[in-house]
Amino acid sequence: MTKKCSYYLISLLIFALVLTSCSTQTLPENEMNEKNTSLTVNTQSKGWEISPTFTIPVTFGDKTKGEYILVGTEGKIGFLTGGHPIVAGNSQKYMWHFWGSTLEETKQLFGKKMEIRGVSKQTGKEISLFKGGVGIPNPNVQPPIPNSDNVAKAPTMMSLPSAGIWRIDVYIEEKLFGSVVVQVSEQK
Repeated sequence: MTKKCSYYLISLLIFALVLTSCSTQTLPENEMNEKNTSLTVNTQSKGWEISPTFTIPVTFGDKTKGEYILVGTEGKIGFLTGGHPIVAGNSQKYMWHFWGSTLEETKQLFGKKMEIRGVSKQTGKEISLFKGGVGIPNPNVQPPIPNSDNVAKAPTMMSLPSAGIWRIDVYIEEKLFGSVVVQVSEQK
């Protein structure tokens, strides 16, 4: 009986030790914790300037020509805002646009996994905003790549929870593709 109790007690101690060592795991900066969807990030570094807007030409279904207004980095990454402010707490549909440095690189983005994370400059908290994939080629949109009419797109629904400056980081296949910094307005 005592031998059986000893085995039971040793097994219980080993199990408790394993549980304790797992619960004290620390994550490197900017790595998402799957159980907690937020993480604190150092906001004192560079890269917090509000991203500029730019336009891309479009030919609509009725053959009229126009422009889309995007915020981001022309020729690399941006999302449609229509020139409207981003309002805290409002879930909005945004169409993201991605360009590789060549037409071939842009084509290779189609079908890739994508995650969008937001970091608040005021709090340093990082949250996951969207998970999905890249993959709506649209020959009607003319990106700023010479001799090209292809752009990789991804429709998203995003909501930034508070007003202030937010850096939106886009990861494709878990690698940072680019960032867009936006001013989020208070809800009126």
